Amino acid sequence: MNNQVQAQSRDRLRQTEADCRLGQTDTGAPVDIHSPTCVDALARVIRDANGDITSVHFAPINIAREQTSGIDVTANYRIQTALGDLRLTGNYNWTRRHTRQQYPGDPIEDMLAVTFSDATLPRTKGNLGADWSRGTWGASIFGTYLGRVANYDNDAWIHATWRFNASARYAVNDHLRLTLMIDNLFNQMPPRDRTWGNYPYYDTSWFDSIGRSLFLQLTWKLGGKALD
Repeated sequence: MNNQVQAQSRDRLRQTEADCRLGQTDTGAPVDIHSPTCVDALARVIRDANGDITSVHFAPINIAREQTSGIDVTANYRIQTALGDLRLTGNYNWTRRHTRQQYPGDPIEDMLAVTFSDATLPRTKGNLGADWSRGTWGASIFGTYLGRVANYDNDAWIHATWRFNASARYAVNDHLRLTLMIDNLFNQMPPRDRTWGNYPYYDTSWFDSIGRSLFLQLTWKLGGKALD
């Protein structure tokens, strides 16, 4: 993708501007103050005569280029037996390469590397599902897989995780159905990241701390064909 629109982060601009003035990041990586990214950040972060920040100008921008390649696999299978119909589904994504260049002339960033300064993207993602139905009854379970992601300090990996949801349903008649749904079936919490020093102490881009949740749903269809 060329000239992709991306919203700028005010906090990210302040950090970049500071790195450019210091000539290095917090980890000691060198930063070229004459790079296109630094030129842009220095122009957007305004300081007074004492060096204090007075304003930060940020807006959506067109980044230079983003490239990705990988493999997506999807499988579906249905089994009809005397005990009911069973449907199995699966999806898997493996990313071979994902790079970004914010401005022409900037270095190309590897968004899959643990040292990437923004939130590192997972190389693998996927899900598995099973659905059973027999007459007026039915049940399903669905699991989501997230591959490893970088910790807050970008110097180590957070392990891969699974999260499962489940449901059971009963069709009272052709137009009325009751469904019990359970999100986060095994009450899985976000993996612990000891380098995350601020609340909520995990990367909210990928995880949440909502525990096991139960919902009862009533579906009533007025007119038309019967419920599927």
